[in-house]
Amino acid sequence: MERRQKENFAWILDYMDRGTPKRFWRKEPIPYAQAVGEEYFFLLELQVFGGRRLAIGQRVPLFSREEQRTVAVLSRIYYEDLTMEAKDNLKQVLIRIIELNEQRFIGMINSMGLITPKLHSYELLSGIGKNITKKIIEEREKSAFKSFEEFEERTGVSNIKEIIAERIKEELSTKQKYKLFVR
Repeated sequence: MERRQKENFAWILDYMDRGTPKRFWRKEPIPYAQAVGEEYFFLLELQVFGGRRLAIGQRVPLFSREEQRTVAVLSRIYYEDLTMEAKDNLKQVLIRIIELNEQRFIGMINSMGLITPKLHSYELLSGIGKNITKKIIEEREKSAFKSFEEFEERTGVSNIKEIIAERIKEELSTKQKYKLFVR
């Protein structure tokens, strides 16, 4: 039986201190936030407790003891449900998540493989075609990449964090045949 995936931490994309989501009926408006999960990149609506104010880009735990709880997950949402503010903040928050989880993403880069006999996973990343894919594979065969900086130096690809963030945003916002990062 497959274990249900859940996020342990979320990053705030937008915070509304007097705005209840339209699809939740409440007598009084409740503070809520829109966020992106750290591990699976689930988009979430969160109820905020205790009159706390949350900052854009703040990392919050989703599961903690009742008396220490900052937020509760109201629901998973789709990209279309995000506010304009949340959509505008998404890429920068994703870059921050990627930076803080560098070894996780470097591990993914080191283990990417063929999707079909003619399509490599690297080619799904913006700006990386067959020639750059060949260079990445050659460099990876010499030795595994240890950091984003080393990856960029050895392959000639610049801004790999932004490229990954853009791919995650695409996977969240549009229907993709192949997904690399979003579950």
